[in-house]
Amino acid sequence: MADKDDLSSLTDAQLVAAYVENVQAYDAIEHVGAANRHFDHRIRIVDELKRRSAGTLQPLRGLLDHTDPNVRLTAAIRFRTVDHAAYERTVRALAKRKDTVGNDARESLRVDAHFQEVGYPELAKDAPHQPLPSRVRWQSEHLPPEPMTRAAIKALLADTIPDAAAPLMRLARPAIGLWPQRPDPDMPIGASRLGGMPYAPHGFQWPMADTEPMLFVGHINCSELHDLPGAERLSSSGLLAFFGDHDSVTGCLLTGRGVAVFHWPDINHLLPATPPIELMMVFPLCALVFRALIDLPDPFSTVVGDILTDEEQVSSYAAVRDAIRHYGIPDELHSDCGFGKLLGWPSLVQQDDLDVLGDAADPNDFRLLLQLDQYSNGEELEGWGPGGSLYFVMRDCDLRQGRFDRCEFDMQCT
Repeated sequence: MADKDDLSSLTDAQLVAAYVENVQAYDAIEHVGAANRHFDHRIRIVDELKRRSAGTLQPLRGLLDHTDPNVRLTAAIRFRTVDHAAYERTVRALAKRKDTVGNDARESLRVDAHFQEVGYPELAKDAPHQPLPSRVRWQSEHLPPEPMTRAAIKALLADTIPDAAAPLMRLARPAIGLWPQRPDPDMPIGASRLGGMPYAPHGFQWPMADTEPMLFVGHINCSELHDLPGAERLSSSGLLAFFGDHDSVTGCLLTGRGVAVFHWPDINHLLPATPPIELMMVFPLCALVFRALIDLPDPFSTVVGDILTDEEQVSSYAAVRDAIRHYGIPDELHSDCGFGKLLGWPSLVQQDDLDVLGDAADPNDFRLLLQLDQYSNGEELEGWGPGGSLYFVMRDCDLRQGRFDRCEFDMQCT
């Protein structure tokens, strides 16, 4: 497949051949990120042919009679706003088929009928940037409120679920809340952040998932965590850098290929890191500040289910945990804030324990290292799948030894 930078040097016939090759190879690609990259290359071929033909796509017209029905369909869709009669004639003929191409052709006609009413997106002018609603910006524009104290949590549990307050309180763990902020233009290289592009030591090799470079999720400057309860379980200095496979962090779990976590002790000689090929996604850059939390397990976790077997008690406990989680945040903003954290207990999206977690009572079993929820930097909003969270987990023994290469991953979304 021709490199994107070489398209201008190809003849029309070579571009058409590259288009056919792209279409015929596409269905065999299992990794969604790699498939997206492959499809983007097809779009660049079409754009080059459109530029050369003054928008008529004349070199592609011969593919409307190609022997491969899938090539005919994909080519016809390119003519949807160029020569609608040719599009409709080709796709209606394909829609009579009883195979996958026929199903795709019928769906294309249905979508086309909708676009004829509301307008084709490829003909729409770019809409002006709309600022995020104030409720979404609130977190990035305010410092975190003081969290509920351990004594207040203990008293709230005793008042709400007196019979189970003591065993539930014994499950309390220190956690370090991640509070997103607007990034400063002069943000130091080693500052904790989500998104953007990483800085790494000399000789760093970008982690890969098969042929795709992993996406940079963020890094944490451990020296910024000093004096926060729980920080003693992490390195006292250096950067913890988190990367995730495209399909893992976007929710394509059937083909997900995991994550990579690094600890770089020396942050004084970091350099801008460059992937071997352009990333499919770069998440919005966001600064972070931290706050100390006392964290209780999710109401739907197994460890809570072993204590609370009555639905009314579980409901009461869930209200207590929500009160702790939302403490100091205006009531109307709860659903627009992110509650990412280091350590503590995973907050479950699907009301079921993480697949990688084992016996929560076993100190050498998996524990939460990092949870990432949606976040906003004041200009952009980023989330994981629909309403999801990312979970980086590892065994206590590996955490004590700094074996971040053994970190495992899970994701839940709605």
